Amino acid sequence: MDAEGNLYVGRHFSASILKVRADGTVDEQWTEAADVFGTNGVEIVGDQLYASVIIDLRASVVRVPLDDPSSHEKVAELGPGPLDLKVLDDLVGFDGGLAVTAFLSGELIRLAPSTGESCTLTDRVLMPTSVRTPEGFGDHDPARQLFVTEASGRILKVTVG
Repeated sequence: MDAEGNLYVGRHFSASILKVRADGTVDEQWTEAADVFGTNGVEIVGDQLYASVIIDLRASVVRVPLDDPSSHEKVAELGPGPLDLKVLDDLVGFDGGLAVTAFLSGELIRLAPSTGESCTLTDRVLMPTSVRTPEGFGDHDPARQLFVTEASGRILKVTVG
């Protein structure tokens, strides 16, 4: 959700990201302008929406300005191509950048959207489907820890040095 209470939804087999206003109506104009096919995870950081593209052999992450969705741009390609499929799933704002799950390759990837640089935090997750920071969750440190859900339902805590 953004600061105004609007909800954004990635859509695997659709040509755009869906924006639902706080009153429950769809913002058709914004949705049409956010024409990125095959998005999955979406995360708002400041005035930008970031989305992982699940249907993309190059494992792309895109940035969509909330005030101008038609000027969306690719910020990174996390996979070199079809011989190293990643199948991006979810992402979350983390440590000044993003943490992105790669379902097929089992990776948790740190991405700096400003430069497109990335590194693998771990490649030992079995089909990761979701990643979250532990905001307000006990004594956990949202600046150093992530919780990752696997397709099996198992939840892992990943601590970053």
